[in-house]
Amino acid sequence: MRTFRNWDQVKGALNGRGKLPPGGHVCKIIKVEQKVGRKGGTLLSLWLDIDEGSQHDGRGMEEYTRRVNAGKNAFCPYIMWINVYGENMQPSQYFKGLILQIEQDNPPYKWDGDEDKLVGKKVGAVFREKELAGVDGNFFVTEPFAFCPVQDAPSVTPPEPLRMYRSNSSNRMGNLEPIGDEMPF
Repeated sequence: MRTFRNWDQVKGALNGRGKLPPGGHVCKIIKVEQKVGRKGGTLLSLWLDIDEGSQHDGRGMEEYTRRVNAGKNAFCPYIMWINVYGENMQPSQYFKGLILQIEQDNPPYKWDGDEDKLVGKKVGAVFREKELAGVDGNFFVTEPFAFCPVQDAPSVTPPEPLRMYRSNSSNRMGNLEPIGDEMPF
């Protein structure tokens, strides 16, 4: 085998950490972006990274950096979207609840309307497994889908996986029954 370049600088895939387990995790907000939603509403995307003193710390930013270095369309693997405004430009209840939770988890921080000041703040996030379709079959990713208090994150029970097909049957066409041994034509 030929000699590798930069062998000592290249990290092994996932550093042997395995897949991020579903359940509650303490995260740090690493980037905030304001976007316009499909219906014209204002959304806030919060890029999260694991920051709980475990083997999974920093894996979101590590994955993002790996994608940038590979020349791929880079995005953070742990992004939460939240609707900022409700009707008549009032804050949505979910956004207000998130801000109140961030204030509680990060004293003496107080919201002043500047979303950039959310960067570096800790949040509790609940992660679930989500089934996706791949070229070689279906696979699961772990993604954030809800916020929780930082102190409660480690004890959150992992939610059920979000599956592409909800049928109890292993037949993806639904509950079709075979009609017999004869061909229908």
